[in-house]
Amino acid sequence: MQLKLYHDAIACYPKALTVAQELLQEATSHLSNSEAIHIYVLSCQNLANCHLAVGEVMKAETCLLKAQSSASGMMGASKLPMEFRTQAYYAFHTTFQDLVRFYQAINRQDALGEIIMQSKEQALKFFGQGEEALSSN
Repeated sequence: MQLKLYHDAIACYPKALTVAQELLQEATSHLSNSEAIHIYVLSCQNLANCHLAVGEVMKAETCLLKAQSSASGMMGASKLPMEFRTQAYYAFHTTFQDLVRFYQAINRQDALGEIIMQSKEQALKFFGQGEEALSSN
């Protein structure tokens, strides 16, 4: 019975993910809601958890990587105000933690090492851009 519920959720979550993505696009284009990235990341996390519960490991990984990629993209978007980019960093940190736990749980040390290195580089780049912004003011 519970497995069926996960499959039902997997069928519904793409719509929620689409709505979250639309909210995020609207927020970034109108600079109206810096926290919209969290709605999108949460939707990706929920879908990933459902995929994992039914044994769809690759699909779960794809959802988590999609969330991290979106957060990373916002972090590096110099056209966005720092408030948006900082919220994206918080979301990025959350997705990093999710990916670390995920790769540890499925014993993928290679992917774990790679995500640690990539995340470190992206975070350092973000902090470097933040320093540049502060020093130019």
